[in-house]
Amino acid sequence: MFKIYFSEEECPLFILSLFISIIVGRKISVKSKILPSIVLLLIFCMCTKENQLLNPNVNDVLMPLKIGNFWEYKTESDKIIKESIDSLYVKNGINIYILNSDMGTWFAAQAVYNTPDGYFIDNRLFVNEDNHEFIFKYPCVKGMKWSNTNNFFGINVTHNYEVLSVNETIKLSSGVFHCYVYKVYSKDTQSVINEILYQSFEKYYFDPKIGLVLIKTVITDDNFNPISDFKEITSRELIDFSVNDE
Repeated sequence: MFKIYFSEEECPLFILSLFISIIVGRKISVKSKILPSIVLLLIFCMCTKENQLLNPNVNDVLMPLKIGNFWEYKTESDKIIKESIDSLYVKNGINIYILNSDMGTWFAAQAVYNTPDGYFIDNRLFVNEDNHEFIFKYPCVKGMKWSNTNNFFGINVTHNYEVLSVNETIKLSSGVFHCYVYKVYSKDTQSVINEILYQSFEKYYFDPKIGLVLIKTVITDDNFNPISDFKEITSRELIDFSVNDE
């Protein structure tokens, strides 16, 4: 048994070609019982564009979490960031993993976990259900939007999200990845370029079989429209990893 995956453009064309071939080859009349089935199949395929059922990179979770998993990243300025999972605890039946980040000059730790709603990142080691730093919904479809607000040391920060793609292929030095791409932006934070404050948004690339593989920062105007004078900044690029599923 084998599977064939089609893009949203290819699938309707394939079914339409099959439909024409059957009619021409077998001279099926408009009263034939097979025609309604073919028409329904064509409609179904056209209505499932970029649906996960046609997406070969679907996994049970967006971020594979297990003690011993590690990811190594390089930044635009060639700094190295090493992240690893070394412990977990259970809360309300959910495995909460501690993700350690070694950035060379300083360290950080966050609570991360998967639920049926997606991948959660908390800026505290002990989860507060009303104070998540990031929420990456998964499963998802292109065009989905949502937001969440968290309190970071007394400051409320609202992050807004949009799913840009559910199957974008990118090639890095560490391999070829099939990614879900999330746009994340906030009016509460800004980027500093040459001592000038700009708005910006990040593009997070997740391969569900690997985890986070790339973060791109895009400098924008106050309405979050990209400024053409600035190229996208690579905030993180995966250069090495070892992962196992939960």
